[in-house]
Amino acid sequence: EGIDGGGVQDWRWTAPLSKELLAEIARRNGGRAPSYKNYGLCGGAIVRASALASLPDDLPEEEMRSLQKMDDRFGMWNDVTLSALLMLGGHALEPWDDVKQGNHPAHATAFV
Repeated sequence: EGIDGGGVQDWRWTAPLSKELLAEIARRNGGRAPSYKNYGLCGGAIVRASALASLPDDLPEEEMRSLQKMDDRFGMWNDVTLSALLMLGGHALEPWDDVKQGNHPAHATAFV
């Protein structure tokens, strides 16, 4: 348990994952909604090695197309794809509070 990966707080400048993809993530995880609605692995992310190792080496073409229909960024944006695959596998992602971009967040952080 715990957090398996994180990155910047992207909710200020990116759209959340689609409602359809979020619903699929919840469905595959026994109805449990993901801990973060955006993808958050852009611009300096860290992911638990065991979470990465649990991902499939390849997705069947039919499943890939199905997930792309739910959110057209899946398969096109690496950070969206990695986040979605981790969440589909039951892994928890959250943004880092200690990563700063520009003047966000306003409080002092460990990384500027």
